[in-house]
Amino acid sequence: MGARPFGHFGGALNLTADQRQKIEPIMRQTRTQMRSITEDAHNREFAALSADHRAKVQQIIDQGRAAMLRMMPAMPPGPPGAEPHPDMGKFGAVREQHQKLISQIDAILSPSEKQSVIAIGNDAHSKMTALHESTMSQVKPLLNADQVKMLDQMKSRHVGMEANRTPDAGAYLLMGAMGHMRPEMHP
Repeated sequence: MGARPFGHFGGALNLTADQRQKIEPIMRQTRTQMRSITEDAHNREFAALSADHRAKVQQIIDQGRAAMLRMMPAMPPGPPGAEPHPDMGKFGAVREQHQKLISQIDAILSPSEKQSVIAIGNDAHSKMTALHESTMSQVKPLLNADQVKMLDQMKSRHVGMEANRTPDAGAYLLMGAMGHMRPEMHP
């Protein structure tokens, strides 16, 4: 069957078989482009660090990766309307571990390295935002009015979370590394 369009949002949109058939290639292409943007940014971010700092950051990521993988519950795609994941409580611990790793990474970086990483991360974020907008401009015409309304509601909740986003060098470095951590979660 492959990945569900819109990931976990696909169930909320209640897509028809015809819609899924038309939307899946668009979303697959978008995921490929997002991965490319993320990988490029991650490589550029690491290149902006001194060799010593690269090694120290990589060591933190490697040590944190094992801990986070043990904490992350398996999240197979569920059917539309599925119950919340039984291990949902573990996500708070994952978030705390994530914050701990970010703080450790931030403590290593020089101010100029932080500035470089943040500039690269912001550039990647802008590219992904533009890609997302382009994807939505292709997808929305394939949805009915109720689905567009639901998609807009989901987007407004995401925009609210985005308003609290603070660019952080450690977070950008960790995001890039963790993006490669569980490829089975991102088919």
